[in-house]
Amino acid sequence: MIGVSVLFGAQGAGKTDLLGEVLRCRVGEEKWQVWWGGKGWGLMGQGVEGVAWRILPAGCACCVGQVSFQRSFVRGLREDRPQRVWMELPATAEPQGLLEVLCGEDLRGTVVVEQVITAIHPKHWASSRYRESPLYRAQIEHAGILWSSEAKQGEDSTWEAMWRDIRALYPEKQLLVGPAGALRLLEI
Repeated sequence: MIGVSVLFGAQGAGKTDLLGEVLRCRVGEEKWQVWWGGKGWGLMGQGVEGVAWRILPAGCACCVGQVSFQRSFVRGLREDRPQRVWMELPATAEPQGLLEVLCGEDLRGTVVVEQVITAIHPKHWASSRYRESPLYRAQIEHAGILWSSEAKQGEDSTWEAMWRDIRALYPEKQLLVGPAGALRLLEI
């Protein structure tokens, strides 16, 4: 079966940074496929050997685009024959719908969702607009792993407060930070 890692997070949370770091840390000859829902994907994919790049179809994979996504995904698997799949979803992606497609009967025996990761950022966590958003909470709750970039100068107290809150609210989540956390994703 093909292992799938799914990456959620708000715009600006660091999803693309995390994916870039994972790709930089990638070792071996394993062929990967990356499904991209962000902007500038072509720039991200230049010069990365052994990685096939795909754009998520319009409508994403979690709502109106489920059938379109499933067809594109299966076609992509057939054409690229990856050994591992990474998916960076847009900020508006609803995790339940996507995971139902990936874990559904039609893909059973072909793929297995190994990691659900949500990138979080202190500026989002500190905002009630995000913290009270059912979508933002769902992305955090569906993840087994929460990742954040390292604190930048001047963000330390906000960053530490975010992690303190998250540890209290979600003690079962694995918390990873920065480039070392990205490398750790490849070991899990």
